[in-house]
Amino acid sequence: MRYYLKMILLSIVSIFWISGCSTTSPTTPKQIIDPNLPKVAQINYIADITSIGLEWNTIYDQKVKGYKIYRKDPTVDEPAKLIATIDDRYSNHYVDGNLKPNNLYFYTIATFSNENKESESSEVIQIKTVPTLEKVVAIKAISNLPNRVKVIFKPHNNERVKGYIIERSDLKDTEWKEVGKVENRLLAEYLDKELKNNYTYRYRVIAYTFDDIKSPPSDVLEATTKPLPNTIENLTISNNQPKRIILSWNPTTNSDTLYYKIYRGLTSFKIGFEYIAKTTDTRFVDNINKDGASYYYRVTVVDKDGLESEFQQNAVMGTTLAPPTAPTITSVNFDENSCIVRWSLNDKRANSFIVVKKSGSIFSPKIEKIPNIRDTKFVDRNLTPGVKYKYAIMSVDEYGIVSEESTEAEFQLSEPSKR
Repeated sequence: MRYYLKMILLSIVSIFWISGCSTTSPTTPKQIIDPNLPKVAQINYIADITSIGLEWNTIYDQKVKGYKIYRKDPTVDEPAKLIATIDDRYSNHYVDGNLKPNNLYFYTIATFSNENKESESSEVIQIKTVPTLEKVVAIKAISNLPNRVKVIFKPHNNERVKGYIIERSDLKDTEWKEVGKVENRLLAEYLDKELKNNYTYRYRVIAYTFDDIKSPPSDVLEATTKPLPNTIENLTISNNQPKRIILSWNPTTNSDTLYYKIYRGLTSFKIGFEYIAKTTDTRFVDNINKDGASYYYRVTVVDKDGLESEFQQNAVMGTTLAPPTAPTITSVNFDENSCIVRWSLNDKRANSFIVVKKSGSIFSPKIEKIPNIRDTKFVDRNLTPGVKYKYAIMSVDEYGIVSEESTEAEFQLSEPSKR
C-alpha cells in the first residue's frame, strides 16, 4: 500500500515539475535525452536559510562529461530552470544560493555527454530552506544617561549569529540609520554615545550571521538622554569692594550638583568669556589688583556626570571700588618764608591726603610725596628761593585707595633783593 502511495505522490510531483501549472514556455534550452547515459541515482542535501547544498553520487563513466542541475520554485508559476552546469564528471557538489527562507524547492540532476545530450533526470527531490533568524529580543533602552543611551538585548540562541546591527531614529525622523555593530553574539549591550542632551531616540536591533543573513528587526525601544543641569538663579555681584568682586547666587535645585564654574569676560557677549575658577560654595571672591575695574560674570552648574548647564541668559557686571575723587586746590599763599596750600574735599571717602611736591626740570625732575596729611591744608617751609614748585593733592580712603592727582598749583619763593 505504501509503495503505491509513494508512486502516486511522485507522479503528481513529476506532473507539477513538468507543467509548471501553466502554459508558460521553459526558459531552459530544449533537452535531448540519451537513455544510454547513466542516471544520477542518489542526491543528498543540507538546507540553510538562503542556500541549499547538494551532493550526488559521482559517475565515472567516460560517456559522461558533467551534470546539469534543475530547480523549480512551486510558489512561482514557471517551469523548472537550469540553474547550473557542472563541466567535470568528477565534481559532485553544488551550492544553490540567494534562495527565499522557509521556502520549498524541487531539484533534479541529469548527466550530459560531450554532444550535450542529457540522461534521464534523477528523481525529484523536495528541499525546504531553513526559516529565517528569529528577531532579537530587545529588553531595555536606558534613559537619563549623559550624552548616551544604553541598549540591552537578549543574546540570540542561534549559534550561527555573528553579531548585531544597531539602528536608530528619533521622533522627528522615520528613517532608520545604522549607528553601530556588536561583533559578538554573547555581548548583549550597546552604548550609543555623543548624543544630544534631553533628546529622545528610538532603537531596534538586527542579528546577522557569519554569511551576512539578517534577522527581522527587534521591537522598537525608546530612551531619552539626561538633561543639562538647571541654570543658577539670582546671581548677585558687588560693585563697591576694594580690589575684589564678590559673586553670590541661590543654591541649585539639581540633586547631583558637583560644583560651580565661574566665567569672566570684558563684555556681556557670550563669546570671549574665560573660565577662571570652580567652587562648591554659592559665593566666590574674585581678587583683582585694580581699582574701578569692571567685568562681566557667568556661573554654570556641573553635575556628577560632567554635564554643564547653559549660561544664564544675561551676564552680570561687577566693579571693584573706584578711587576717590581728587580734591580741588583752592589757594596757594606765602607766609613768612612758607607756602600754604589749601584744598577742598570732593569725596566723603577721603580719610587722608598725599601732597605731591614737584620741582626741577623736565630732564631732571624732583618729585616728593608727603603722606598722611589729615588736614585740608599743607604748610611747606622747605623752600629754596628762586625755585619754582608745583603742588598737587591726592585723596586716600579707608582702604588705602588713592585718587588721581588734583590740578596742579604753582608757587615760587622770590630771591632776596641785593643791596
